[in-house]
Amino acid sequence: MYVILCRNCCDDFRSAESFPLSELKLNIGDNWLLGTSNIRVLVKRIEQYYTEVIGQSSGLNELDASSIARDKDIEGLLMLAEAVLECTINSEMKECVVHGIMAMDGEVQAALIPLLQKVFY
Repeated sequence: MYVILCRNCCDDFRSAESFPLSELKLNIGDNWLLGTSNIRVLVKRIEQYYTEVIGQSSGLNELDASSIARDKDIEGLLMLAEAVLECTINSEMKECVVHGIMAMDGEVQAALIPLLQKVFY
């Protein structure tokens, strides 16, 4: 989500030290193995960010990346999305993310509201 929100609105996102895009496999289609790899990279980076910036554990270590990628595990995906949002609201990219959310379709924004409320409160 962080990549999707910031990729087109921030010139310096690709060089952000906290999350280099070079670690992700892009355009993976339905390849769940590559999806699993991407999720594992994301979880590793989120855990690192939580530890170094927020000063606590993300709790994502128990997340089953293959279940999210292969079986479309909604509960796991929501946990991951919540952690990504938590990172973004504590980052220097916050304004970029807010801009990305504001540019989304109203239905998508409405779907994000419960998750945003959970992160902010």
